[in-house]
Amino acid sequence: MHCVAFLVTDGDNLQWALGDFPDYFNHPARGSFSMGWALPPSLADLAPSALQWFYANASNGLAKDFFVAGPSALGYMYPSRYPLAIWSVTPGASTTSRPGPICASRR
Repeated sequence: MHCVAFLVTDGDNLQWALGDFPDYFNHPARGSFSMGWALPPSLADLAPSALQWFYANASNGLAKDFFVAGPSALGYMYPSRYPLAIWSVTPGASTTSRPGPICASRR
């Protein structure tokens, strides 16, 4: 069995999600086949009404719109370049100077 995924993405580009992206999302062919759309996770904090608009207008028939998070946050940085003092570490996690993205969060 082979599977194919169609995904439109510009990573975590907030400007694109609020600019040209709606033109792609509103294309007349949307809804004729299932499609994945990458949206920046920062929309939840910086433009929650825009994120809600995408969810409210998603195709939900035989062909569906699916949403995935674009790469962002710790994926774009090098934790080893930051002093340990700026990180809060999950209790029980490693306290080395290189916290991993699962156990570390920016204060």
